[in-house]
Amino acid sequence: MKKITFVILFLGVLNFANAQEKGKFRVGLDAGLVLGTGKGGGGMLAIEPKFNLKDNLNVGLRFQGAGMFKDLYYIDDRKEDYNATVVANLSVVATSDYYYLNEENRGSFSPFVGGGLGLYSVSNVFFTDEQFDDGNSYNTKANSVFGGMIRTGFEWGKFRLTAEYNFVPKTDLQDVYGNVIGREKNNNFGLTLGFYLGGGKWRR
Repeated sequence: MKKITFVILFLGVLNFANAQEKGKFRVGLDAGLVLGTGKGGGGMLAIEPKFNLKDNLNVGLRFQGAGMFKDLYYIDDRKEDYNATVVANLSVVATSDYYYLNEENRGSFSPFVGGGLGLYSVSNVFFTDEQFDDGNSYNTKANSVFGGMIRTGFEWGKFRLTAEYNFVPKTDLQDVYGNVIGREKNNNFGLTLGFYLGGGKWRR
C-alpha cells in the first residue's frame, strides 16, 4: 500500500511545473512521519543545503535523523507487558531534484521528482518492557550501509511537501546488551512538510 501511494504521487506531478533560480543556494528544513517494515512508525527531521544548477535542477546533501518503534507486541490484554523493536537511523545522502516546466504555469506551485545515494547508520534494538524500564546501561551499536532514496512532491512558495522511499539494506538486530539476535529490514516510507531559505526568485 505504501509503494502504491508513492507511485500515484509520482505520476500525479508530471503535468505541472515551475522553477527556482539558477546559480542560487538554498537550505531546506523538513520534518514528518516515517513508516518502516512491520507495524509501527515514528518521526524524522532533515536539513538539506542545495545548489541550483539550473532553473529546474538542483543538487544537495541531505542530513537526516529518524526514529521509530516497530513490531510493538503486547503480551497481555491489559497492555502492560510488551516487546518491541526501536530503530535509530542517521543518514547523509547526496541528492538531486528535477522540477517540471510548463509555460502556462508561472505561479509558485512547483512539483518535482528526485532521489539520492548515501550512507545510512542504523541501529535496530529489540527489548522487553522490563529491559526498557530497568535503567541498565546498554551496549548497542549502529551498522553503516550504503542505500538510496527516491522522492516526489511539490513546493508552494517557500513550503515543501515530500513523499519519499528509502532503500536501506538489512542490518543486525540486537538485544539491549548488544548481542546480535537476527537481521532486520530497514526500508522505510516518509512523508514530510518543510520550508526552505534562499534559492532566488521563483520564475520561468
